[in-house]
Amino acid sequence: MFEIPIKDKSELLALHKVLMAATFHPEPNLPECQGNPLVASIADRVCETLIEIERSAGNKKAVAEWEQWRTADMERLESKLVRPEQLTSR
Repeated sequence: MFEIPIKDKSELLALHKVLMAATFHPEPNLPECQGNPLVASIADRVCETLIEIERSAGNKKAVAEWEQWRTADMERLESKLVRPEQLTSR
């Protein structure tokens, strides 16, 4: 296993945004990222780490917001771009 040191929460949020852009952009430059299980796994671990950071800081509101964000809401752009077979329950 390899580890990539991430300095702080800001860098982790930047990584999260890059992963979301690559995965959910309506006109992707890298369509192979969309629906890719490896990219999804990394994005899931980034999100879990962000939740854990907020939980460790005692920020219950942010934890709830992240957990709500992870819930598929068909009104959100990301959800509209996901193919039905990609929707799985946790």
